[in-house]
Amino acid sequence: MSSTSTLGQNCHGFRVQNTELGRIQYAELHAHTNFSFLNGASHPEEMISQASELGLSALAVTDHNGVYGAVRFARAASDSGLKSIIGMELTLAGGYHITLLARDRVGYANICRLATKAHRWSSGRKPTLPFEDLSGYTTGLVALSGCCRGEIPAAALKGDLDHAAKLTADYSALFEPGCFFLELYNHLQEEDLVTGNALVTVAARTGVSVVATNNAHYHHPGRSRLQDVLTCIKHTETLDTIGSKLLPNSEFCLKSPAAMASLFSDLPEAIQNTLHIADMCSFDLSSKLEYGLPTATVPAGYTEFTYIEKLVWDSVRVRYKPLADKVCKRVSKELSYIRKHDLAGYFLTAREIIQFCNTNNILVNTRGSAPGSILCYALGISMVDPIAAGLLFERFISSDRIEPPDIDLDIEHQERERVIQYIYKRYGREHAAMVANVVSYRDRSAVRDVGKVFGLPVVQLERLSMDLSWKHSDGPDTKLDQIVETPTDISNHIATEFITISNEIQDFPRHLSIHTGGIIISSRPLVESVPIQPASMEGRTIVQWDKDDCSNAGLIKIDLLGLGMMTLIHRAFRLIERHHGHCLTLSGFTFNDSKVYDAICDADTVGVFQLESRAQMAALPRTRPRTFYDLVVEIAIIRPGPMSTKMHRNWILRRLGYEPVTYLAPALEPVLKRTLGLPIFQEQCMQMAMAVAGFSAARADALRQAMSRKRSIKHIQSLQADLISGMSASGVPKDIQEEIYSQIEGYAGYGFPEAHACAFALLVYVSAWLKVHYPTEFTCAILNSQPMGFYHPHTLIGDAQRHGVVVLPIDIRYSRYECTLEAGALRIGYCYVDGLGKTFQKVLDQEIELAPYRSLEDFCQRTRLPAQILEHLAIAGAFSGFKLERRDALWHIHTYATGKFGNELPGFADKMTEHAFIRPANEMVQAQMDFAVMGHSASFRGMEFHRALLSATGFIT
Repeated sequence: MSSTSTLGQNCHGFRVQNTELGRIQYAELHAHTNFSFLNGASHPEEMISQASELGLSALAVTDHNGVYGAVRFARAASDSGLKSIIGMELTLAGGYHITLLARDRVGYANICRLATKAHRWSSGRKPTLPFEDLSGYTTGLVALSGCCRGEIPAAALKGDLDHAAKLTADYSALFEPGCFFLELYNHLQEEDLVTGNALVTVAARTGVSVVATNNAHYHHPGRSRLQDVLTCIKHTETLDTIGSKLLPNSEFCLKSPAAMASLFSDLPEAIQNTLHIADMCSFDLSSKLEYGLPTATVPAGYTEFTYIEKLVWDSVRVRYKPLADKVCKRVSKELSYIRKHDLAGYFLTAREIIQFCNTNNILVNTRGSAPGSILCYALGISMVDPIAAGLLFERFISSDRIEPPDIDLDIEHQERERVIQYIYKRYGREHAAMVANVVSYRDRSAVRDVGKVFGLPVVQLERLSMDLSWKHSDGPDTKLDQIVETPTDISNHIATEFITISNEIQDFPRHLSIHTGGIIISSRPLVESVPIQPASMEGRTIVQWDKDDCSNAGLIKIDLLGLGMMTLIHRAFRLIERHHGHCLTLSGFTFNDSKVYDAICDADTVGVFQLESRAQMAALPRTRPRTFYDLVVEIAIIRPGPMSTKMHRNWILRRLGYEPVTYLAPALEPVLKRTLGLPIFQEQCMQMAMAVAGFSAARADALRQAMSRKRSIKHIQSLQADLISGMSASGVPKDIQEEIYSQIEGYAGYGFPEAHACAFALLVYVSAWLKVHYPTEFTCAILNSQPMGFYHPHTLIGDAQRHGVVVLPIDIRYSRYECTLEAGALRIGYCYVDGLGKTFQKVLDQEIELAPYRSLEDFCQRTRLPAQILEHLAIAGAFSGFKLERRDALWHIHTYATGKFGNELPGFADKMTEHAFIRPANEMVQAQMDFAVMGHSASFRGMEFHRALLSATGFIT
């Protein structure tokens, strides 16, 4: 490079030389997507599409401090044929930036480790990394000095070339020879020219090469206004107050090779070096990552596969007697899949988690598609027998499927955190992390945030967000008249821009949260495949990808899902064992109790899993389930998603015999016969595509995935075209084609896998069985498992009383913190008293075990509860066992309690004052007191005070 080279000038005051720009090639090496979180105004797919259209040779994604959008960026690039480069703009201590690009798998692993270190080092603050911590993690990387916020460009802009040269030498020494470049940019700003010319001089002094980038923040200049709005949201400012924090113009977009060559006409080497760097970067994230499937400890002399093979066959011989040929074939088939996909360690890891739960008395069950596997059943991972239920293994995993399987475990919701922390401890933070959930803008959140940027009043924005009636589409074509009430105190121009930006920001990532339960475990450091960062919840760490991106990258997760019904069932099992001596397990039910089905058909299902909704209660007396499979279908079809298709009505009519069972095409009869000619399960949607359109199993599963995932509109449309084309080739009439597609679309996105419905039906039957045969234990368990379900505790108590359960009010002589059983009756616990949280559980439960309370004074002295809580206990009638009416007890507490009791509490007799007569509370006041401090009443329903008047008025019960 010549020491006299300078940045070329253009029509804005810089000289442009005549060059053959049409032959120029260029790769953009510094680009942000909206996964820089409020600092990029285009989706990864939009960046790739525009880069392809402009004729770029390659495009790098360099989002801030992570690779959040890298998977979808790489997949979009692969689909378009454009070379993708995975990188990151890392924030160093002092707020300086450096741009890193992965040359190979090692370099990518180092990007992930550096991002992890930056988030860990920052301890919840903005992620930053000390400069010295780069050392040891630069192999396989190309580094650029960064934009204007880089340490070297900052020194160059100040004119301190000696310092800039020293910094360049320091940075360059960290990286492999020829892998550090001084980054030049030209956004038509005077300071860009000053910085660029200074960097060219530094390059000549140090021998470090220069490279041109455009630091693109959006794919098209038209997104610059959205970039401004995002910046305002990030800094909680308005467009009027944000000032110089905005990008100075709309030049921060992807530009064509010709445009970039024009900007750097005197430095062709800066353009040529973009191609040189692109050639250096061979890592491709669009293929599966070899991250290291989880491994398990196996006995000496076994491999993971031979050990799982032994466990499965030993279990199968016990569970199936006699051992039928179809069972042997199914086991052999599934084992061959496990061997081929090297999944033995994954299954054994899931088994280890199950064993931890069993050892620690935590109830666990499997949902999702995993119950379709006989291996899961044999290993004790699932309680559902897939042979008896007729479930397909191929929905879980098959040779044709690209998506890896995942095992979903339902765990008692109050014990789930314990299991999660066990996994962190067992496998280590570098080998285990939870999956992220990308929180994206939707209609209402977009209106709120964008409106604040435009300075609209908060009250007006809340009203607008509530009245919003538009439906998000692929393009920003929403009109002002699609909002119920438009702003009247702002100009039409601002109103139009407000709506346009609100549309453009739809589906933009806002921040990361924690997935409901997905956790990834790896044998090799997971931190080398995806960065790990602290979650907002203490004790949790998450990867930077959501479940879809993890799946596309080949990372297999296990879902640890907290389920209140599991807590209820386990609590009921323990109560039954303690009070009746019967030991119950999920695997011990036969599903043929007529009393249970009678109750279900009568819609006597308050508190029953999945059947307690109003929609289910309305349907049950008509559908009248009498078998386990009836329950499977019932819970799959009477749900908000499937019901939105209205097909449940046809199914009910067919079930009742009012509508004939028909099939849209003869080929669909074997697929839909079991469900009366209608698709109910995801597997059926896949089989329909295969039967009438000639789809392969993999293609059919891709259709199901597309319809059940986010970001899939274009993919669904392409598959829809293939589906229609396939049906046409099979001779399906056009009107029937549309109806078949409508059915597949409705249920592929909303439907359960059949195996999932079976797993849930198991809990439906068990919870209904408990309610029928052990109503007292069932009610005690559900009250101790709150919050859960549809119904308020008062409703649950009333339902139990109608079933003959005796419910006793809170009483300090007998109550514990939780509700308990007492001589066949249910005693309400302290947990329902307002303000009496778990802080006081230990002292309350310990003290009553030591000795009975002798008086109100004894209770106060031993428990040291705050005066306000004592008042709530008095209002709830908890001291009535000492012949203290509620108001009388409240008088005593007001007289003798002063705030929190100290270590020395005088005897009540020493504080006695003249006691005025207090009229006892009547029943209505007692009921009001119960609801005031507990939210329910064990003694009063409320209607008894009004029933006579209502009956006399003509109302019916």
